[in-house]
Amino acid sequence: GRVRRRSLLLQKLPLRPRPLRPLLACAADLQPQAQLPLRPRQPLRAASVLQAIGLLDDLDKELNTYAMRLREWYGWHFPELVKVIGDNYTYARVALAVKDKSTLTSDGLKMLTEITGDEDMAKEVIEAAKASMGQDISPIDLVNIEAFAKRVIGLAEYRISLHNYLRSKMAAVRIPQTKHTYILNARVHDPFCALAR
Repeated sequence: GRVRRRSLLLQKLPLRPRPLRPLLACAADLQPQAQLPLRPRQPLRAASVLQAIGLLDDLDKELNTYAMRLREWYGWHFPELVKVIGDNYTYARVALAVKDKSTLTSDGLKMLTEITGDEDMAKEVIEAAKASMGQDISPIDLVNIEAFAKRVIGLAEYRISLHNYLRSKMAAVRIPQTKHTYILNARVHDPFCALAR
């Protein structure tokens, strides 16, 4: 029956932390119910959704860890930036572009506007850099900060592509409405939920 199908499906997965269990249970509900007709490739699609959900959860944890380290490390040099830039993705892109804040001038306005999508915010970054009370930064620290920033950017962009993949897969699978569906939808339909501060 349906309960046995869910049990067998969950047994095939590696153990996950408790916060993921509702998502796995929701994905298990993708298995066909008696009143829902089964399309030939439905079980395979449901399995791919399960795998994507697990990967999304792991990706969020890694992204948040790298973003936190980047904010802490770059914050010693440019602590005011975190007050201007809210989300992790934009923060990483700005940190990668600015690097040593002492070299940032009004000539960087166009570049920062392209990154932030907001000219007023770009001006705030420049003014914050001029008045910054942060410490000087060494070349070796800049190398490590650049590596962290690139990692955050790469993970964030991959998360968005995974989010789009998962949405397309879920659209192809008939999902029964359960108490877990809303949890899953909140995670899947917000591509930036792990990018916020």
